[in-house]
Amino acid sequence: MLEYPHGLSPPCTTISINVVSIYIRAMQHDISMTVADICFSLRFPTIRYTNFFKRKYVKYLRRKGRERAITFPYVVDYPIQRLPFLKFNMYFRNIACSVLKKHGGLILHGSALVHNNLGYVFVGPPGAGKSTMRKLFSDYTCLGDDTAIVRKVGKRYYMFGSPFYQKTNIAYSNVKIPLRGVYILKQATITKLVHLSYAESLSQILANTFMSTVNSLSDERTKTISLVMHMIDEIPIVMLNFEKKRSLLESVVFRKPTT
Repeated sequence: MLEYPHGLSPPCTTISINVVSIYIRAMQHDISMTVADICFSLRFPTIRYTNFFKRKYVKYLRRKGRERAITFPYVVDYPIQRLPFLKFNMYFRNIACSVLKKHGGLILHGSALVHNNLGYVFVGPPGAGKSTMRKLFSDYTCLGDDTAIVRKVGKRYYMFGSPFYQKTNIAYSNVKIPLRGVYILKQATITKLVHLSYAESLSQILANTFMSTVNSLSDERTKTISLVMHMIDEIPIVMLNFEKKRSLLESVVFRKPTT
């Protein structure tokens, strides 16, 4: 497990989003980040903590050219004490999950692969084959091995890189790719796509969507259902029965879209 640098104990930390004109606390060092084109600011009491987290989230540091990222007043002030880095990472994911839903986004329990500049999300419970898909197509760009970020921007859905440390213990590339489809994984002896009813699609995606504890359970579920319903209306959701053969998956899943 990743820990804080030797000699450092986890600080009392404030996570805030768009802290412009908002007084939080007298902390002198912060990290400005963009996740799914949404601006986050993580603040720490010393430069040593700041530098440690900069190394962990280096691909997501806010840079020139990101000025169009969404910013809005949202502040979460919570003291994190004696937590290893990966637990802090999970807390950050919980916050981001809530923020994304305010802007048409979801964090799915899935792996995210890119092929021909299109995004493919593979979701399912533990053991369904998310890591298998990533390993079978290790030459494809991966944007998340256990968390897949999707969000509607304008009139289109996109898949974004995930900064959250997962099974591979890395933060993936901070990019935005048009979303091609979401696939519900089911290991089988024959590789084929199974079309789902609207109700089945809704049930499967809800079962594989991260829920935030920032809001009340009822509010969180209502918002999540609404977002998933909108996504189902625009993005193909299919069951992927598959055997572990790359050639078959290439012909069934990653074939060139028809025009």
